[in-house]
Amino acid sequence: MTQMNDLTLRYSTLRRESQKNASSQAMERGVHISDEPYAIVKKMDIPGNVAGEEFWGIASYILAEYPTDLGFQVASAFHRLSPGLGYDPFGKIMVGMQFVDRKAGSSCLVRVSFAKDHPALFSYLTERDCPERTEKSIDFLANATFQFPSVEHARQIFPKMFVVPEVKASVTDRLIEIDPVVGKYLVG
Repeated sequence: MTQMNDLTLRYSTLRRESQKNASSQAMERGVHISDEPYAIVKKMDIPGNVAGEEFWGIASYILAEYPTDLGFQVASAFHRLSPGLGYDPFGKIMVGMQFVDRKAGSSCLVRVSFAKDHPALFSYLTERDCPERTEKSIDFLANATFQFPSVEHARQIFPKMFVVPEVKASVTDRLIEIDPVVGKYLVG
């Protein structure tokens, strides 16, 4: 087997495992992935067509409420809202995910009563130093890197995915932890 075939197979396996995990997690929790974005925007205001970093509140909600694999699929399903919004909130959530640590403690469009009923979310939104949130955001973004259609596509997109350098460095390390061969290839 050539090195490229091995990379393709390894990448495809990681992608399938994540999607399978997300399906199992959704079934266990009674979550209909395609409906979740609509349920979330009923609970939280969507920031509008603003810079992606302003989506850190929704990103924090996804981290607090879902396991990583399911969380990525829920975030991806936000793409379904694009026609009504006039922009793709999924891409903005991906950027917002990089700002969950930087923005924590600042004002966010989340009803305080709602956040207080969700202790993990309240913590993620208000605590400046929250290692659990940091780890979950790194896991989320590493998982996202394995969701492109192919290993080549992921390698082309990876350098453009990040606006926060320290997040890129942490995700790079996590990719290499997950699969050293594929991780090193993806990050060039």
